[in-house]
Amino acid sequence: MEIAIEYEEYICDFLEKSGTNIIEHRGIIFDKNGKKSLNKKDDGIDIIAKSENNIFFIQCKYWIEDYHKNLEKIKYYIDDKEIKAFIGSCTLFIEDANNIKKYDLENNHIQRILILPNKDNFKPSAKSFFKNNKNKNIKYYEIPIIKKTILGIIVKEDECWSCCKKNELICLRFYYLKEFNQYEELKNPKIIYKLKKDALSSELLELIQKKFEYYKDIEYKKRKGNFISNVCKHCKEVQGFGYLHEKADGIFFREDELEPKYFIGLNEKTGKLQYISESFV
Repeated sequence: MEIAIEYEEYICDFLEKSGTNIIEHRGIIFDKNGKKSLNKKDDGIDIIAKSENNIFFIQCKYWIEDYHKNLEKIKYYIDDKEIKAFIGSCTLFIEDANNIKKYDLENNHIQRILILPNKDNFKPSAKSFFKNNKNKNIKYYEIPIIKKTILGIIVKEDECWSCCKKNELICLRFYYLKEFNQYEELKNPKIIYKLKKDALSSELLELIQKKFEYYKDIEYKKRKGNFISNVCKHCKEVQGFGYLHEKADGIFFREDELEPKYFIGLNEKTGKLQYISESFV
């Protein structure tokens, strides 16, 4: 039970960090002494969140390996019945007149979200359900508990200044920076775009390049040094810092309005960096 509570709180924190507002955390209640426990009357909805005109009804499933009294190892699985029950709970909640008014459901796009730490917990029937019911307005996200979110990857599309063809370009918002082989948390997360060659470890750069192969170590003659930068995938011209970040019409100029699409964190159990999740919007 404690790990389930920790997981829901972690997901709330993760969503807020990704720019999603928590309207109501329904999955946890407090007794008169302030002790936390899981809310068994949450209508199957652990978290209600909002981003722009999207309302998210979220159920968290932290079902992992456990042990019987005889120490026989068991594992909990999610089947299609669990998913259908969640959809049914959301439907009843959405159709309630009080909820329609309270959450302004008529003026927002509703999404049902199932969050779990590992999709291996899905039985074949659950995997088939998601594959065959893409129009059911339900999605799942695999989000493991990784307490150190190192950075967020902000993604924007823009035309190359040279060949005028479109590219997917990125910049990085850091939550931790590596100092003396340890990651130190930043009090105020910040976008850093003038990254020299040794600013990112080879492990971190390679992980970013798995999704964005044109984010590369490039020689800047004007700045007299090597920097990690976006490169046009068509003509291979560098998409410069000034062009993207420092001009008023640059796609990364208004930093306060930018939210990451992907997140990379440090798995403290394995000591390795990994993608945590893609954000909802």
